This record gives sequence, structure tokens and C-alpha cells, in this order.
Amino acid sequence: MNTYTRKSFQLGLFAASAVIVGSANAALVYVDAAGGATGNTVNASNLSATDWTVLQTAGSTNTDNLWGERTTGPATNAFGTVFEAISTTEATPSIRTAVPNLLPNTTYGGLRLYQVGSGRSVMISFDNTTFVEIFAGDGVEVDNSNGGLGVPATQGGDKRYYNDLPDATTDALGNLNIYIRQGSVRSDYDGIAFESVPVPEPASSILSLFGAALLLRRHR
Repeated sequence: MNTYTRKSFQLGLFAASAVIVGSANAALVYVDAAGGATGNTVNASNLSATDWTVLQTAGSTNTDNLWGERTTGPATNAFGTVFEAISTTEATPSIRTAVPNLLPNTTYGGLRLYQVGSGRSVMISFDNTTFVEIFAGDGVEVDNSNGGLGVPATQGGDKRYYNDLPDATTDALGNLNIYIRQGSVRSDYDGIAFESVPVPEPASSILSLFGAALLLRRHR
């Protein structure tokens, strides 16, 4: 049975990730969630690229039980290109955003979840089993001062927020998979970001420190 938990990400569910040494000054890469044949987001159950979403204009009625892919509206300044919206009155499938062509079975850090609108939330998981609800308003508003990726939310309308996520590990094919479900309030899912340089393995970091200590000792 899937587990649903409303908590922020400073919690014990992913506490183990805190002991992994993070990469220093790695560039953040933003991935805008999008459906369709050329997109990166699919129905998590059957991997369909098209049966979970429909192009939706701002203000249209949410009654089709599909994620509405929005490209226009008063929040355009916040999300820049496209975001996925779903109402609490709908029953929608879980979706999966995949970042391909990374190193297989490798941990990446600096993950961020991007949402549009402070009163929004999504359920997020790395394994499509245990989900945690993330509220956009608990995160950081994206603007020019905080290094947020994408179009700065400095105009009117809804604003864009990111929440920090724990490190995640790619699968055997080098895909970084993020699973999303609608939250307890309206969900406006925009995308994710991650650091382009993998997190160093703890063992290799310790060996590097050990080697450096030996070199220093030899030069004394």
C-alpha cells in the first residue's frame, strides 16, 4: 500500500541522505516537466506519454481527470514555458518525470522541486511507493536574488517556488526518476532541478583524505 505523509523534507524519511558528501559548486540543471511524444513525463502506470495530460487554457474547467498542461495565463511569468495542473476534484494517475543519459546507479544532489502558486502542493516519490506531500509555500520564491532557475517571478499573478529535495540515485539505465501525484490541494507541478556533477562516494572521499594525509606526513 502506498504511504502518504504530509511533512516538509527536513524529516527522517530521507534522513540517510544527509550523511552523503555533497558535490561542491556543481551547476544546477533545470528540467521542465512536459508530456507528449517529445516530452520527459509519462503515466507512471503504463508509461504512456499522452493519456495522462491535455492542453488546457487558463481558467478552463477541470473535469476530465487529466493533468492540464498549461502554456498561457496570468502565471506565465512564473513558469516560463509549461506546467502541469490538476484539481482536487479530479482523480488522476501518478506521473513520472525522467532525466535520461546520466551515470547509472549514481547519486545526484542539489535536487529541487518547482511548483507554481504558494497554495499548491504535490505528492513526490523516488520509488513510486512512498510519497511525501510538498507544499510550494513552504519553499523559496524564485527571483533574481536566490539563484532560482527559470523566469524570475517578479510580476503579477501566481509566483514560482522551489523546495529542496534529498539526493537521489539513478537506475541501471542512467535515468533519474521522479514520481508525482496530486496533493491535498490543487497541484501545479512545473519541473525539477539537480546538480550536474554526481555526489562523491563516501568511500572515495575518505580514501582521498587518507591519501592527502599520507602525502603531508611524507613531506614533513
